[in-house]
Amino acid sequence: MFNGGEIQNAQELISNIAFEEAQEDRLLQNMLPTKDNLLRRRALSMDQAHCVSGCTENHNA
Repeated sequence: MFNGGEIQNAQELISNIAFEEAQEDRLLQNMLPTKDNLLRRRALSMDQAHCVSGCTENHNA
């Protein structure tokens, strides 16, 4: 029915597609403006990250 080469090629194709989709998902997740992502990109300071709601002073949750 199928030879070993065809099965291996199909497995590699499926693996590559799954890997590419995982990379795209990770990229989209890292673009979301969560506190963790903003801290990682240095768009927030640690003081701002602990702020709960539009702080002018530091409020801890």
